Amino acid sequence: EYSDQLVAMQEELGLSMTVNPEQAAAEEAFRMLQFPSFLKRDSFAKGQVEIVAVPVGKGSKLAGIPLFKLYEIAGVNVLVCAVEREDGVHIPSGAFTLREGDTIYVTGGIQDLAKLVKNLGLTDHRVRSLLIVGGSRIAFYLARRCIDSGISVKIIERDHTRCVELAEAMPKATVIEADGARQDILLAEGLKDYDAVITLTGMDEENVVLSMFASHMGVPKVITKINRTEFNEVLTGKGIDCAISPKELCTSDIMRYVRA
Repeated sequence: EYSDQLVAMQEELGLSMTVNPEQAAAEEAFRMLQFPSFLKRDSFAKGQVEIVAVPVGKGSKLAGIPLFKLYEIAGVNVLVCAVEREDGVHIPSGAFTLREGDTIYVTGGIQDLAKLVKNLGLTDHRVRSLLIVGGSRIAFYLARRCIDSGISVKIIERDHTRCVELAEAMPKATVIEADGARQDILLAEGLKDYDAVITLTGMDEENVVLSMFASHMGVPKVITKINRTEFNEVLTGKGIDCAISPKELCTSDIMRYVRA
């Protein structure tokens, strides 16, 4: 309701843009859940073109091949615009050879990216169940989007008043009043059985530890909310491959709007 009021005020005043960090974070998380094999995902040209981060994992068809053979293997026309490796980010030529452990940033139409996932044999099972740790506004926005798309949602929140608010606002969501930072609580709520887990507590450190635990327990898709992004490089590969930052997302949105 608050967001709707802001939009109405924006239209009344003739403003061109409204920034909502929590909404932006929820939308980013929802995009990640739509294609679980992507580490990051961003859209351009009003959603017609996207850039995604694809890992070159163990046993990947891409490991050891030069980029000029990408179409031969992937069977789809996409552009690899950057490759992230331990020694830094590379802007590759056609002769650039991919290695296991690389992350490639690929741009293309959404249908082409969907074909890329299929043709490369990437694990991309549909997310049907989501566990959210922390009942923040991001959790509310994300849960609402997921429920509308048919995803089963459970939220663990320790504050009683907030639990009541969430339960009343979203009757189709399961809201648990408990401390989601406790291992026994997570296991009792069936952590291992979920297709995806997102940690949205108010503390970065808590989110990181909980995400590492969820990854360790074999949850297929784990998303972490981190406000301080300067440690992202250290966390990559330790169960924190998918991180969202409300501040960073809003900065990107503003820069994209200004440059447009």
